[in-house]
Amino acid sequence: MAKCSILSYLHLSWRAILRDRAVSQGYWINPPEENQLYRYFGSVNAGKRSQYLVGLINKYADKNDHIFELGCNVGRNLSYLINAGFDNVSGLEINPRAAKVAKFVLQKPIICGALEDKIDEVPQFDIVFTMAVMMHIHPSSIDFIERLIKKSRKLVITIEDETSDRARSFAKDYLKIARKCEFDQVQKDNHLPGLNNRYVARVFEKRT
Repeated sequence: MAKCSILSYLHLSWRAILRDRAVSQGYWINPPEENQLYRYFGSVNAGKRSQYLVGLINKYADKNDHIFELGCNVGRNLSYLINAGFDNVSGLEINPRAAKVAKFVLQKPIICGALEDKIDEVPQFDIVFTMAVMMHIHPSSIDFIERLIKKSRKLVITIEDETSDRARSFAKDYLKIARKCEFDQVQKDNHLPGLNNRYVARVFEKRT
């Protein structure tokens, strides 16, 4: 078999495996070394991303707004928001070890589990944001993303790689998803601090 044919076969086989949502979720429940907890704490690029997020939320939010993060990991983004005066924060995290750290450090409500399993436990909020998380949610779970968005009273913020479609990353049209849920785009940013050029930030406002 030619080299290119072997590579194509392996790629298609991997994609076929990932059609199983449970396999995709399992990676993030117990991630390998390159995605272990300590990598989310203090890198320079991680700090730049969180600082950018705070600036974005400062532009649209009131200090008493309830802000919810999908995929909060150990709570770095939420910690930056708390330090900026946004004390009413909570989140959801699929990795039980990361969720435990976030709960301990932040002393805030953190739901542990997959979005698909915990959507009914997620409360209503004013703002929901996601940074490099929705891109990893399986395509079969779009309806759960829509249900999450509809829980927001004001804003939805996505900071995601919108083009990669490979192992554990699934390209999505966030503009289309938001519009379907009656949210309109009010800001779009490219070339984001601490992220590569595949990432796009979008802010969506609830239609009135």
